[in-house]
Amino acid sequence: MASFSWSAAALAHLNRLRASPSFQYVKREGRKRNFLFPHGVEDPSRIAEETHFCAKEKRIEGVVHFGSMTEGFPSMVHGGASATIADNALGTVAWLSGNQCVTGTLTMRYENMVPLSTDCFYFAKVAKIEGKKVYCEGQLQSIERTMTYSHFDAVFIKIKTHHKMALPS
Repeated sequence: MASFSWSAAALAHLNRLRASPSFQYVKREGRKRNFLFPHGVEDPSRIAEETHFCAKEKRIEGVVHFGSMTEGFPSMVHGGASATIADNALGTVAWLSGNQCVTGTLTMRYENMVPLSTDCFYFAKVAKIEGKKVYCEGQLQSIERTMTYSHFDAVFIKIKTHHKMALPS
């Protein structure tokens, strides 16, 4: 397996998040069998990501690397890989904000193609809650935050379950 390291710009974002007392690292466990989910940095040919959560703002921020296996159009990231990050980010912020829910709708608005093997910045937040519906929104941007690749939003429906999603202590 190829070695992986974040770009200098990605590390700058991650170091800011890691040093912030407002943001907590979101540890991903138990997903190694599922090809669709991001996996940290174990396999840089796929989707590598690091996410941090701010409970006060009900917001997550993170950095993602789209590896060679995420190719769609030649030398560009497949839209489904971008949608995977969007769904993962929106669902994570909804659950970590205390809402056990499932996706009702997920909308992607693509603005620019993402170059393959690049690091990107993303964020997602809870926009509002109305009854059983949790509305979340976010963006995928260039690591310098000078270009928006996609806007995404979702409506989640609250459910009753015994499963909990919590940050590591």
